[in-house]
Amino acid sequence: MRIEKRDGSRERQTVTAMILSPIVLGKISSRWENNIFVSRWANIVGKLCVDYYAKYGAAPRGQIENLFMEWGEHSKDKTTIEMVEKYLGSLSSEYENKAEEINPSRSLDVANDLFNQIRIKRLIEHLEDELSAGQIAKAIEHVEGFTKADVDEEAKIDLLQEQEEIAISFAQNDSDCLIEFPDDLGHFFGKHLERDGFIAFEGPEKSAKTFWLLELAWRAMLQRHRVAFFEVGDLSKRQLKLRLLVRAAKHPFYSNGYGWPYTLKYPIAISYDSKRSESAVVTYKKKTYEKPLNQVEALEACTKIMKEKIRSKRSYLRLSVHPNSSINVLGIRSILDQWRKQDNFLPEVVCIDYSDILAPPSGKMDFRDQINTTWKQLRGLSQDLHCLVLTATQADADAYSRKLLDRSNFSEDKRKLSHVTGLVGINVTAEEKERGIMRLNWIVLREGEFSSRKCVHVAGCLALANPAVCSCF
Repeated sequence: MRIEKRDGSRERQTVTAMILSPIVLGKISSRWENNIFVSRWANIVGKLCVDYYAKYGAAPRGQIENLFMEWGEHSKDKTTIEMVEKYLGSLSSEYENKAEEINPSRSLDVANDLFNQIRIKRLIEHLEDELSAGQIAKAIEHVEGFTKADVDEEAKIDLLQEQEEIAISFAQNDSDCLIEFPDDLGHFFGKHLERDGFIAFEGPEKSAKTFWLLELAWRAMLQRHRVAFFEVGDLSKRQLKLRLLVRAAKHPFYSNGYGWPYTLKYPIAISYDSKRSESAVVTYKKKTYEKPLNQVEALEACTKIMKEKIRSKRSYLRLSVHPNSSINVLGIRSILDQWRKQDNFLPEVVCIDYSDILAPPSGKMDFRDQINTTWKQLRGLSQDLHCLVLTATQADADAYSRKLLDRSNFSEDKRKLSHVTGLVGINVTAEEKERGIMRLNWIVLREGEFSSRKCVHVAGCLALANPAVCSCF
């Protein structure tokens, strides 16, 4: 007797996406076939979704249980009804109020992998049976007739005729901004922190690049997007965790050599008038802390955030810490693939701190080609996983004396600029650093108009691990 194994995680994700997303359902409906899934229950629920789409041109979402009840009234198989009811019940926690979390492109990639895996396994089973029976000609016929599943067919898009392709384009434009900021910093980033994006921060040493990556990861998590943060040598595991806990509790752990009680200046407003001053003017208020952040306060802060902001027991931020130059982009991919297989964790934002200290890619190549290949692979990561990839890179030596970074301040290989969808310069003079001010400018931006000379001025409080408290142009 042949025991049939199935990938329950990918099957559940695909069926859930069919219930919730008209884009995913439309693509799969156009290529639907009997027994497309291994599970009988998934095939029944999938067929209900396909029939609903054919009639109404929409995904059933909350109507799926009504569709099942109507189907059950015409079925005489009580055992099957009970099993499908249990199957839907097990899915309910995944499709109820989860429509905003569906990434159509990623869901279609998962569906393609699942359907191809099923087709290959079924082909192997046919070949084994036919070879055992001596039916060589029939086995060859099966091999020659094999075609792979391709529910997305991105390589042959007929944009003018396929309504699903038009729908997926606008759905991504409308809803795929993953990280939003308030005030002028929000206008600066606009919609560029989006799925399929590859954004890098460039600045000289000790210009808060890691603080910015952590801030973007933190805000993405608070906005209920799954984040994978890879620390590859710039911080130790303890240092990374402490920064995040300080950010959570809004309470310092270090007093910067001033001892305790520790009083810091916290920015509450910022303005800039080029006619009056070369630098922005910041209004502060003083905050005094009697003692450093402790374990109890940190735990209380995390619990409060999970209850009030995340509103879920699921993980929205995962950390992976590695020594300097011990992991490359393919190693990061393997970890992400392992997380997907273990518990279906699919990140929408991937942060890598930082690209310059990744291990080189495999194969013999000179140093500049290693850098170029690494950045090409990072771009490929954003495209293959339909996620936002964030990283940082060192500026050249000239950046130390420059007030404003531009295209000429790249380090090691200028081809970095061609792979990113956006490169953000971190500009800070010695005086601004003392006052907790930074200026961000777009050095490269693939979509939309920009001027590299236009800066957003940002006041932060690094003692509280927050580089972006208030901002102004």
